[in-house]
Amino acid sequence: LSTPVTQTLYKKVMKTNPSEFQRPQQPVETLSWYEALAFCNVLSEECGLLPAYEITGFDEWLEERSGQERPGVSWNPKANGYRLPTEAEWEYMCRAGSTEARYGALQDVSWSNENCTAIQNVGLKKPNAWGLYDTLGNVWEWCWDVFYQDAYTELPDVDPSYHQNREEEPMMLRGGCWYYSPGGVRASFRVSRDAWYRSNYIGLRPVRNGLSLSA
Repeated sequence: LSTPVTQTLYKKVMKTNPSEFQRPQQPVETLSWYEALAFCNVLSEECGLLPAYEITGFDEWLEERSGQERPGVSWNPKANGYRLPTEAEWEYMCRAGSTEARYGALQDVSWSNENCTAIQNVGLKKPNAWGLYDTLGNVWEWCWDVFYQDAYTELPDVDPSYHQNREEEPMMLRGGCWYYSPGGVRASFRVSRDAWYRSNYIGLRPVRNGLSLSA
């Protein structure tokens, strides 16, 4: 998607809006990694596509949120439905051919705590070279991968992906956000949160196999 998922799109697909800041053209936020996967699946089904994920125990977990085993998750890489990008895919689409920390001047391309005090509507800053808006700042975006400190030194050079011990490790987030300092609003900056974590500065941007990254 050319922007993070908006509250309008999320509500149309999921019939609910978990966001703390309720504004239609702002990114949906305050959703966990599991809820991001569920959105990808429902969106895929509505578009007549094969869902990318098999999720077990999600409804029970969503209702209880404590005292329950974490949902089981598996990814079918051959599915044509929507999914979260791998961490490496996210960085590739954010950079859009650039080798700099940002694809433009900070004030021109991103929202951080240096130029705003709350989440903003999508698409107000300049896009990157591939027409993608808000990859830097506004909301952190969930990725598929588990956080692995040495991913870029020990995994394959092309599209490394790490997803072992998911029940014990936090999941990757990329891009920085409105609440974060400019130092974190960089294409290479990495943070992680537990898969159940929710916050008003975390959203998502699904991708699909076989499509250009601006689709």
